[in-house]
Amino acid sequence: MQNKKNIVGTPAAATAKVPGSALAQNAYCSLHTFADSAPGQHISNHLISLSQVHNAEAEQAVLGAILLRPSLLSKINKILAPGDFFFKHNKIVYSKMLEMYQSNIPIDLVSIADVLTKEKLLSKLPGQNLYLVKLTDTIAAPSHAEHHANIVRQLSLQRQILQISKRISYACSNPVVDLNNLHNILDETQEQINNIRNTIITDDAENEKLDIQEIFTDENPIEIKEVLPGIIQGTINALIAPGGVGKSFFAMELGIGLATGGAVNFMELPLFNQQYKVAYISLEDLVHVVQIRLKSLRSRIHPQYWQDIFDNYSIYSLTGKNATILDLQREKNYKWINKYYKIAEQHDFMIIDTLRRIHRAKENDDAEMAEVLGILEEIAESCNCAILFTHHANKDSMRNKYGGEQYAARGSSVLTDNVRGQINLYWLSDSDMSELKLDEEDKWRYIRVVASKMNNIGQDWYHDIILRRDDKGILFRFHPTKKEDHNEL
Repeated sequence: MQNKKNIVGTPAAATAKVPGSALAQNAYCSLHTFADSAPGQHISNHLISLSQVHNAEAEQAVLGAILLRPSLLSKINKILAPGDFFFKHNKIVYSKMLEMYQSNIPIDLVSIADVLTKEKLLSKLPGQNLYLVKLTDTIAAPSHAEHHANIVRQLSLQRQILQISKRISYACSNPVVDLNNLHNILDETQEQINNIRNTIITDDAENEKLDIQEIFTDENPIEIKEVLPGIIQGTINALIAPGGVGKSFFAMELGIGLATGGAVNFMELPLFNQQYKVAYISLEDLVHVVQIRLKSLRSRIHPQYWQDIFDNYSIYSLTGKNATILDLQREKNYKWINKYYKIAEQHDFMIIDTLRRIHRAKENDDAEMAEVLGILEEIAESCNCAILFTHHANKDSMRNKYGGEQYAARGSSVLTDNVRGQINLYWLSDSDMSELKLDEEDKWRYIRVVASKMNNIGQDWYHDIILRRDDKGILFRFHPTKKEDHNEL
């Protein structure tokens, strides 16, 4: 969605009335202001200037991201041509980057400065070498480069449409209109508009097209990075549980297990012998509740593992911050979307506790839930980070004892259909308690873990896991035939 700040001077009232894309809104606004002109008033007073339709920060972000991560150019060059940049100095830098990329010349600050100097183009940059350094200093996350490139591309298309709009407006502003000339102008501009429309459609299709020849001829194996069995970096996954079962403790302990490479693993989950960068985002519990849980966990963790946790585990307390990505009107909140992007960029695994707290959409609406998960999917894929969100089970699943099924999730079926993996937590049944000879009064302590969905295999790893909760809420693996020992790890 185009930020309104990019289009300085766009009449707010007019924009608000026009449905559809920003492209359509800008064309409408140009003609709208002309139609409202007083007779004889010059049209240039009403048309948006081409110099107003740009985003300097987005252009710089694209160039800076390429300097930091040159491999991005293989994707960016499918979105942008040099002519899409508004500022001439940015066109120069991008053109040279493309030439270097096509000639297999390394792209970095020193190399690009050398090329620009030899071709006597460095002086055309504001600040010369300092401008190139500034490009890398202002980048929050290179993984956003495609998003920023699409902003630049959209604004380029808007300028093209605005140029067409101006031509029609000037022709119509003449008190004596030559109808034949006007007819020719309309034919020409219609062709230009059709070309723009076809370009948009082609760009969208080509950007998603796989290079089958490259895949067939490349002998290198395609690496899939699992964080947990069946849970892959770049995907979204769900943890479904009824209220009070202990899903927040489960999520926090899972984070500690991943951060320590499985060295601290009270629940004895199938963790890999590798340390991961983990972010746990608490959106439901007060900060002192989170702190109390950490203190409880600390009492069970040997100090030799503390440093691994300090280095690899980040906890964010966002309760009460209104940290939503989608509001009631289905408007995206880019302030918080960008913050989640930055967190995901720095981590391999991000836990969102809970999903309900990051949006204001209707939970039972398929389209709205698809939009929420679509945003999270973009973040996960762009940042190569696995996302696990916690979510409540529906009441029927508890009442009718199917808490381990895929459809136990509360709300739209999209919440299960659109994730790649789903783990369910639920209390043991009465028959389970009886079979294991457990006291019925302790039923609240015993929890079963089931992988109800794993699109990327790994489902068998979660077979027959039962957890027992101690008085502080910490979850431990329960072995029916083994005496429980919860000493410090």
